[in-house]
Amino acid sequence: MVLACLPLWLLLPAASLPAQPFQRRLEPFVVESEQGGAMGNAFSGGLYQPRVGLRDLNADRIPDLFLLNPDNVLRLYRNYGDFIFRRVLPSPYDSLPVRRWFRFADIDGDSDDDLFSHGETSEVMLYRNTGTQSAPQFSPNADTMHGADGNVVYTQQETVPSFVDIDADGDLDLFYGKVDGSIIFYENTGTAQSPTLTFRTDSYMNILVIAGRAKPNEGAATQREQQERHGASVLGFADMDGDADLDILFGDFFTERLLLFHNDGTPQQAKFGMNRLDTAFRGIGDDVISAGFNQAEAGDIDADGHQDVLISSLLPNSQSSPLQLFRNTGTNSAPVMRNQQKDPTDEIDVGEYAAPTIIKDSQRNGVLVGSLEGTLTYYETREESGATVWRKKGTFGVPGWQRTAPATGDLDGDGVAEVVIGGVVDDPTKMISIWRFQGNRLVFSESLADVSGINTNVSPSLGDLDGDGDLDLLLGAQNGQAFYFQNIGTATTPAFERASPPPPLDALNAGRDSAPRLVDIDSDGKIDLLVGNAAGFGATSGRQRDGIQFYFNTSDGSFQKRPDFPDMDLPDRSNPTPMIFRDRKGAWLILGMEAGGLQAYYQQGSLEAPAAPEAANLYLTVQPNLLHGEAAVMVQWSSEAPSGQLRVVDLLGREWYRQEIVGRAGNARIVLPKLPAGMYVCCMATGANVAAAPLMLIR
Repeated sequence: MVLACLPLWLLLPAASLPAQPFQRRLEPFVVESEQGGAMGNAFSGGLYQPRVGLRDLNADRIPDLFLLNPDNVLRLYRNYGDFIFRRVLPSPYDSLPVRRWFRFADIDGDSDDDLFSHGETSEVMLYRNTGTQSAPQFSPNADTMHGADGNVVYTQQETVPSFVDIDADGDLDLFYGKVDGSIIFYENTGTAQSPTLTFRTDSYMNILVIAGRAKPNEGAATQREQQERHGASVLGFADMDGDADLDILFGDFFTERLLLFHNDGTPQQAKFGMNRLDTAFRGIGDDVISAGFNQAEAGDIDADGHQDVLISSLLPNSQSSPLQLFRNTGTNSAPVMRNQQKDPTDEIDVGEYAAPTIIKDSQRNGVLVGSLEGTLTYYETREESGATVWRKKGTFGVPGWQRTAPATGDLDGDGVAEVVIGGVVDDPTKMISIWRFQGNRLVFSESLADVSGINTNVSPSLGDLDGDGDLDLLLGAQNGQAFYFQNIGTATTPAFERASPPPPLDALNAGRDSAPRLVDIDSDGKIDLLVGNAAGFGATSGRQRDGIQFYFNTSDGSFQKRPDFPDMDLPDRSNPTPMIFRDRKGAWLILGMEAGGLQAYYQQGSLEAPAAPEAANLYLTVQPNLLHGEAAVMVQWSSEAPSGQLRVVDLLGREWYRQEIVGRAGNARIVLPKLPAGMYVCCMATGANVAAAPLMLIR
C-alpha cells in the first residue's frame, strides 16, 4: 500500500534504451506556477500544434486524452475528472508508428478502438486493435484503406479525417476537408464489421468555407484578395443541440475562430447548408478564439452528463497553451459553453524551441528558458522539506530576437551573472550578445564582432575550456558545427577572441542546430561536453537522428566519447537543447524541446543514495470511509510540509485520482466520478512522509 503512494519518479520505468544511463522521469521536482499552484505534467515536453482525441479507455465513462505533436509520439493523459489530466508514460501508445494525425474508431465492430493515421504519401492507414479497449494490441503492420472501387483512399496533407456514423445505420462513414474549403465524403456501404468506403462526393452538401483576415487600412484589391482565401480544414462532429443528429465543428486554416454548422436534418438524413455560426459558441457561451486552424473534439469530459468540447489550435502558438476547454454548464439540448481558462495538460511550455540553462549568482538561483518568441522565462529553484521545487517567477523580453538561447556566467566578477544570448536576430552584428541585469530588467551590453560563417540559430555555452580561470565561449549553430571564442582577458575583464575549438569539436558535424554545453557530466571536476542536435538533411550532413552526444574531457585538451554514455536518440522534431541540473537526488539531464517544453532524465549512479529526508508529522483523515452512491469524500490533513500530493488508488495500485495540495493544513472534497465499487486507499505524500486511509465504495 505504501508503494502506491511513493513519489512517481521512483516508480516510473525507463523510457530510454537499457544501455543509456539516463532514465526519463515525469515528476522529478515540484514545479509551481507564478501563483504557486503545483503543475501536473510539468516535464511532459510541451505542446505544439497538437492533434487531439478523446476516448474512454478504462470504462469509467470519462474520456481520456490523446495528443500528437509533430514528433509523432502519441501521448496518453488519463482523465481524473474535474478537467484534471495526467500523462501516462510509458503507455501502449508511445511507440505506435503514427504520423501527422490520428483517429480512433471501431471500424470492425469488435467493441474496441482501432487506430487510423497518415501514410507516407497521404494514404489512410489502419492499425487494427486485436486486444481490448483497456488492453490494446495494435497490429505492427498497417492496412492501407481502399475504397469500394479498389483505389487507395487518400487525404490531403494538413487535414484530420473523421470517422462518424452520419446516417445512423450503425457503421462509420469517412469525411475530410479539402484545401479549397469543401468536404469529401465516403459513405460506408458495408457493415459495422466489414466496412466498404464508397466515394460519394468531393463537395459534401455544397459546404464551402472561404475565410480571410483583411486589414482595414489596406486597399480594396488587397482586402478582396485576402478575403478570398481558403485552405485546409479539420472537422469535428458532435450533437451540439441535443436533437440526436451530428453537427459539424469546422476549423479552417485561415481563421482564428471555430465554425459551427447545424444539422437541420435527422439522424438518418443529414441536411447542412451555408447557414452557419461563424464564431462558436457565440450566443450560447464564450467565443472560440485562438491562433487559428482549430480542431474540436467533443465528449463528456467531466462526467456530468453534458457534452463538453476540447479545442486545439493546429497553427504555431506563442506562450499560451494551444488547448482550450469549453465546459457545458447548461444541458445537451440547451448548451452553455464556458471557457475554463485553464491549461488542460498543465506543463512547462514556452511556445517553441525551449532552451534551458542554469543561472546562479548573488541574486538568482534557478533556470532560464529561452524560446522562439524571443523571451527568457525564469524559474527559481529551492529545496523545501526534502523536495526540489521550481517556481516560475517571470519572463524577460529580448527585443528584436527570436529563438533565444541563453548561457550565463559572471564575466566581470561582480557576483551577478551576465547572460550571453544567441538565436536569430534582425541585426546580424548582434548575433552573439551579452546582456546584463539591472534590477529585474535585462538590458543589452555588447556583442561579439567576428561572426563570419556562424550561420544562424546560435546556441552558446560558457565554461573555462582552457583552464586559465576565466569563462570561454562555445557556440553551436544551424549548420551543426561548433565555434570557439577564447577569453584572452581575465575573470573580471573579459576579451573574447575567435579560435579553433579543441578536437573533435574542430570537425563537429552534428546535423542541424548544434547545441553544445560545457558541463561536468561525471562529477570528476573536469569540464565535459553535451551536444544536442536535430537530424541533418542528407547523408553527408552529420547525425541523422535528433538527440544528444556525450563527450568527456581527456585532460589533454581534447574530448572523446565513452561506451557507457552512448548517443541518446530522440524522435524527429525533438531538436533538444541540453542542461545538467543537480539536486539532493543526484544529476538530471534536462532537455529543452522543439515543442516548447522540458523533459527530465535521471542520471543513474550520479548519487549513491539520496539523503534521507527528515521525518515530518503527517496526519490524514477521510470521511466517510464507507461510501454509498455518490463517490465523494471529505479529506482533512495536517502536515509540517507546505505541500503534498493526494492520491486515490485501488488494491492493484491503479491510480484513480490525483491532486496537488498546498498548505500545511486544510480540507478538500474529492469527487470520484463513476468509480467502480470496491476497496481503495486514499494517501497523501509529502517530500518527507506518507499517510494513508482506507476507502470502501458500495454501489
